[in-house]
Amino acid sequence: MIEAGDIHLAALNQEARLAVLVVSTSKFTRLSGRAIVAPAIPGEADTVPFPWRIEAEGHV
Repeated sequence: MIEAGDIHLAALNQEARLAVLVVSTSKFTRLSGRAIVAPAIPGEADTVPFPWRIEAEGHV
C-alpha cells in the first residue's frame, strides 16, 4: 500500500518518469483510488527553495 512519506516513480507519459513524494495517507489513497504527491527534488536541503523542504529517503 502507498503510504505518506514514500518515494515512487510517477509516469508522466510513455517516456518520462518523475520521482515523487507521497503526501496523502493510505486511508485517503484507499478510499479515493488516488494519491496526492509532490515532486521529489534531488539535492541537499540547502539547495531546495524554502518553504517546500520535506526530506524522505535521501530525497528533498
